[in-house]
Amino acid sequence: MTRGSCHYLLPENHTPQDSFTLLEALGKVKTKAPEKSCRTYFDTFDWRLHRHGSSLMEERRSHQIRTWWRRLADNMTLGQISMSTPRFARDLPRGPLREKIASIIEMRALLPVASVDVVAYQGKLLNKNGKSVLRICVESAILNEGGRFSLPHRIRLEPLNGYRKHYDHARKLIEKTLSCQTAEAELEEALRCLGKKSQDYSGKLDLNLVASMASGSAIKLILEQLLTIMECNLDGARRGTDSEFLHDFRVALRRTRSLVNQIKGVLPDQVLERFRPEFKWLGEITGPTRDLDVYLLKWPTYQMSLPEPMRNDLEPLHGFLTLRQKKAQKVLARQLASKRCQRLLREWREFLEMPMESTIWPHKAEQSIGKIASRRIWKTCRQVWKKGAVIDDSSPPEALHELRIACKKLRYLMEFFQSLYPADVIRKLIKTLKEFQDNLGGFQDITIQTSALHQFRQEMQQERSDLPDSVFMAIEVLIDHVHCQQLAFRKKIGSLFTDFSALANRRTCRSLFRQKVFQKETAK
Repeated sequence: MTRGSCHYLLPENHTPQDSFTLLEALGKVKTKAPEKSCRTYFDTFDWRLHRHGSSLMEERRSHQIRTWWRRLADNMTLGQISMSTPRFARDLPRGPLREKIASIIEMRALLPVASVDVVAYQGKLLNKNGKSVLRICVESAILNEGGRFSLPHRIRLEPLNGYRKHYDHARKLIEKTLSCQTAEAELEEALRCLGKKSQDYSGKLDLNLVASMASGSAIKLILEQLLTIMECNLDGARRGTDSEFLHDFRVALRRTRSLVNQIKGVLPDQVLERFRPEFKWLGEITGPTRDLDVYLLKWPTYQMSLPEPMRNDLEPLHGFLTLRQKKAQKVLARQLASKRCQRLLREWREFLEMPMESTIWPHKAEQSIGKIASRRIWKTCRQVWKKGAVIDDSSPPEALHELRIACKKLRYLMEFFQSLYPADVIRKLIKTLKEFQDNLGGFQDITIQTSALHQFRQEMQQERSDLPDSVFMAIEVLIDHVHCQQLAFRKKIGSLFTDFSALANRRTCRSLFRQKVFQKETAK
């Protein structure tokens, strides 16, 4: 890790030689021939590196390619490697850099977000003894996107160990003489010039509903945000850029279906009749690819769960799953590009942008969302408590699955309408519910995975008779391990339900939801 540097934007028509001449007031400046390079900045679709406060930049010079990981605030180098920027963190060489990048971006692909051609004029400030005490670099850059146009020239001052005072003197000289302000990171400047906005995507809803808002308007607002998320991820899901595009697409789709089905009497019946089957179809066609994505994402965990001598025996299963995923992705790509899918999303957008004055909207759409949301959340809370109260060690998986679905409906409702309630209170409820729901989800997912692994093994035995018995033995051991995980999830269900259904939480839910709905009626 190297120390940070400071950057200044230079005045217009101020040449590199002007900068070196200015700094000669502090000592001799030794320069060298200018160097050309191309810098391409990478980040994930959801800006995970930028949110972390760092950037990944590939720099190509005449005979050298290097990838730099730097902190945005002060350009401090966090890591570097002599190779082009890979698509995934797993493609980096093993080591600390790969581990750190992977912990930030996880399964997401690295995509180019900005590219600039740079001419760098470098120099060194020397002291009386001829030793280098400060690195100087004046850069001119031209954007490679949206038409080639120049960025303002900038100067970078880089301190050397033991010579901090020379760095400070140079900064003061530039700030006083040129009235320069500290420049933002080159990436930020390039994005602004391109009209791009960092962190412009999130798979989370950003709502600020008001209790008095008409329920039709509020529901439309939520559905519009969910549709925007689907539209943003459609191309990446179709291309299979990374698995998270399809994940976010499906989450937004599930939330859409849940909201449409739970808030009854607000949306026009004829509209629901038109779109419900189509949204169900969209869920069905995206399911197989997502399931295979999950198996491949879990692959490192699958391998590590086996004794080391058996891990290589799982490789045929990995090849089997990879091939299946590629085939499923091709089918999905055709379906997402189909006229049916395009028409569905287009017409759904047209409906959501339709004025509320239309006669097809029911009278209930004019009622306040505060009342409707509270009534529905309170009813769903009671359903969850009722279903959870009868769960015990002998309950079949089907009962746990029904409880999980009820919890998911409740969580979605709380998240849709959380801006109607005190933030700290509703977030605490959502957190407790999510922990319970995730545990139920883990149990259900493993039930499905166990069945799928048995099916995969049978298909591999039929398709690959040449495989040794050790491969199928490894799969059996994996199934046993997954089953043990399922038992662990099962053991925690009771205690997690107790936490969520505790008297304090029931009172909180009653205070937030029931009293808000019925207090006026009780007063009468």
